[in-house]
Amino acid sequence: MAGPKNDQVGTTSTAQDHASSAVAAGKSPAIDRKNHAKTCWLLSKDLDGPIVAGNSTKIEAKLAYVAAKPRTPFLGVRLGFPLGVGDEKQFDNEAAGFGVRHQSDSSYNAHPRPLIPHNVHEITLQFPRDRFTYDDLQPVPEDLRHRFAATGHLTAARVKLNEGEKVRVLGWGKPFANKSDSEVEAWVNDNKPIIDDITLLDITRQTEFLLVVANEQKSLGIKLSGLSLPPALDYGYGKPKPWDEDKYTELWRKNLSSERFEPAYFFDNIDDFLTVATQAPAQDVLWVHKAACDIRESRFSAYAIPDPEHDGVYYIVIRLPKHFSEAFSSAWARLAKEQVIGVVFVKDQEGSQDGGRSDKDVAKWNCRIVSCPQDINHLANHRVVSPDLVVRGYCRDETSESVEALKTFPSRDAAEEALEIGEDQ
Repeated sequence: MAGPKNDQVGTTSTAQDHASSAVAAGKSPAIDRKNHAKTCWLLSKDLDGPIVAGNSTKIEAKLAYVAAKPRTPFLGVRLGFPLGVGDEKQFDNEAAGFGVRHQSDSSYNAHPRPLIPHNVHEITLQFPRDRFTYDDLQPVPEDLRHRFAATGHLTAARVKLNEGEKVRVLGWGKPFANKSDSEVEAWVNDNKPIIDDITLLDITRQTEFLLVVANEQKSLGIKLSGLSLPPALDYGYGKPKPWDEDKYTELWRKNLSSERFEPAYFFDNIDDFLTVATQAPAQDVLWVHKAACDIRESRFSAYAIPDPEHDGVYYIVIRLPKHFSEAFSSAWARLAKEQVIGVVFVKDQEGSQDGGRSDKDVAKWNCRIVSCPQDINHLANHRVVSPDLVVRGYCRDETSESVEALKTFPSRDAAEEALEIGEDQ
């Protein structure tokens, strides 16, 4: 296969060659953990040969540099097939019943990201990392620049996979339709030739790729060398393990971080998939469980107000500290969403192991949270202020200890006065 038609001599480079020279010079490229996509053109044969994909054709082409989590970093070519034409975009697809393709808005900096229409069907050819070489890395000759609808830097490169290697195809098999352009639809769905008998399947089976990239020569060389790619993704949880609360809790605490993984919709290997499939639900339970245990161990002042219309029924006003909502707001929303909580009355007693005081559970009630205590006439004398919690429960256990645990007061002022002088509540 012939190289670029110009007077410059192409050079052959490998990631290993660049790594050796960079390390020797003490100028190893910095790791780049962001995703980049450079406009490119995929050609057949030579620089003056047929353009298979690029912005001068119906197929968009990008040199994809993927480094952000939660993907294993890679370099490849992303082909974009339109799902519609003109201003109507996917109107014909929707009218035909195929629907409108959406994806999350990557420009939105919060989660969950909103979904927006995505008018391109993407198929990515992922080059095997450290198992390909590239040569003919040089600027596009001036007499050929007119073929590429771009200004600025244009650099040619020929990527060659090592013997026995092949690209990994991402996005293959997703449903596709373009009811506005039957030719494009036939390229994807029926494997019809795109140009010169070259089909989409042929492209995915190539072991050599002649590219023209809208990128400066040195910068493109660094990308193709793979030196700036981060190490392979490691979620940090080791091999997926069967459920064991202690082990999962240990892993969870060990990997606590403010960093958040982006949502993953496909995975590079089975271990990554199983890690997410097991850790996501486990952690969703563990953090709530930990919060529930912390709340259970917390002690709050409270007093009861009898319901005059129902024997044995009480309203309980619980004085929550201001920091409670800050510490437990997210977990509380989960734990209290059914409006039913357990309330445990405790009593100080002597004789703890450290010689101090300890608590003794004397009554346990299932109570229902009162959402609007200000609307209840029985509570008129019991002003409720944020972040107080009011619950309603029935005293089923009428032992002396249980009855003694229920401290009742005629008003909030009386309860506050008792608290100030240290009376048990």
